[in-house]
Amino acid sequence: DNLAITNVELKSEILLPNHAIELEVSVKNTGQTIKNNILLQLVIDNMSVGQQMISLPAENKQIFFFTTALPTTGMHRAMVELDYDDRATDNRYFFNLYIPDQRNIALISNTQEESYYIHESLKALNKSGELLTISEFLTFDDPNLKLQNQDVVLIISPNMLANLRDSKLEEYLFNGGHLI
Repeated sequence: DNLAITNVELKSEILLPNHAIELEVSVKNTGQTIKNNILLQLVIDNMSVGQQMISLPAENKQIFFFTTALPTTGMHRAMVELDYDDRATDNRYFFNLYIPDQRNIALISNTQEESYYIHESLKALNKSGELLTISEFLTFDDPNLKLQNQDVVLIISPNMLANLRDSKLEEYLFNGGHLI
């Protein structure tokens, strides 16, 4: 009789303090009997932040969801844990959640007038100036534009993409960058 946590997947792409963090937990019943009312819990920084009672038929796999929020930036140690069973080694799944102090956002447009409203909207969201660093660029060739240092790139003028011959943008996206 054994339940195993086989995977934990972070569904939220951008983590911010006091915003929802969604996790998907895969659990498999590798045993020959149905398992009923087993405690599955999410523990972050040694504090239980989510619990649910789960049941799984024999030799079945199921996905469970947790939603939580963290009040501070930095590295947070996390674990998903099942109640004890015949094989304890697969009852815990450890991972880290990192919330950076700031997010870097690049606005790329032909003119500053084109990006004015988006820039002002982002400034309004960033009231204290602590969460977002907003930079504006008028060309992809700007030597100060370091795509690898950006969390999100907003291309205000899509026609700029037609003249793009460099693979910097492709590399940025391949490495997990976000383009809007």
